[in-house]
Amino acid sequence: MNIARLWAEIEIEYTWRVDEIRFQENCALSLASVADRKKYRRAAVVLLYAHLEGFCVFALRHFARAINDEAIQVKDASFAVAAAGCADVFAALRDPNTKCSLFRNTLPEEGKLHRFARDQEFVERMADFKSEVVQIDDGVVDSESNLKPLVLRKNLFRLGLPHDLFKELDGTIHRLLELRNKIAHGERKEGIPDDEFATLRNAVIEVMRKVKSLVMSKLSDGAHLRSALPAGM
Repeated sequence: MNIARLWAEIEIEYTWRVDEIRFQENCALSLASVADRKKYRRAAVVLLYAHLEGFCVFALRHFARAINDEAIQVKDASFAVAAAGCADVFAALRDPNTKCSLFRNTLPEEGKLHRFARDQEFVERMADFKSEVVQIDDGVVDSESNLKPLVLRKNLFRLGLPHDLFKELDGTIHRLLELRNKIAHGERKEGIPDDEFATLRNAVIEVMRKVKSLVMSKLSDGAHLRSALPAGM
């Protein structure tokens, strides 16, 4: 894993997004009319949310790809990373359409039997399974159309990262998402006051900054490895 290169890529992504947010702010401030500034910031809210979602997805997927590049085995990965990296195995285990070859024709609809056969195959392969190389699919990081605070926490949890870092900003991010949806759907026609936009902007930049720092610190600390877990886990 090339930490320096990963840091550079995430830093570049963060910087251009923050620069664009500040550029939009400067454009708004250049307008003499309060009404024009409010109107301008109405459009800027949509862009603000796009940067929040875009950066978080980018950073978390780069976190996952960096782990993939390290080619660690399931037995050496943290429990969350191991589960995320073997999602396809668990999907097959839960797939009701996967039939036991011995009874595929004679008992095609015997759900309990076929589920037992899948469980048995998993147990038989368990030793080999532990030596599988972790590969986290990009789909593990999912914005679910709207990156609500709860959705962000779900993504952090799936990657074994602290998921409660942004609780104090939840209300502001919910407000941003509400405004963005209303503007995008044509329900919000009035502009956005200067002070309200400043609150939204500061919250977005803070979340982006924390995600950036979190990804880098956890990779540097080896938090994705089982050896980094507290004793007894």
